Amino acid sequence: MKGKVGELEAAMALRQLFNFTTRRSQQHSGCADSADLQVDQTPTLWWEIKRVERLNIANTMTKAVEQSGDRTPVVMHRPNRFKDGWMITIKLSDLPALMQAFQDSQTNGKIATKGIAEDA
Repeated sequence: MKGKVGELEAAMALRQLFNFTTRRSQQHSGCADSADLQVDQTPTLWWEIKRVERLNIANTMTKAVEQSGDRTPVVMHRPNRFKDGWMITIKLSDLPALMQAFQDSQTNGKIATKGIAEDA
């Protein structure tokens, strides 16, 4: 139940910020080895969601890398009762892939960005 609440909150945050179509993976696939969230606009990203008081980000990233296959692991996390919102951790070497996934989602006209400057 605890993981479900965090996953639903993270999905809502992505919907509100980017208008992404999101859903909990395990709920739909029934597979424990699937990413925590499926985001239609970013099929190349592996979304691992953690909402816990204490997070060992190195262990979490290692697990995400092992499970993500050919997708780019993205750990979206926040401590309980943390008022400043969600954070994202990626490997620095994956930054170009994250940027490409976001650019592809915009190019395909699938999202309406909110709070992100666009070129005029």
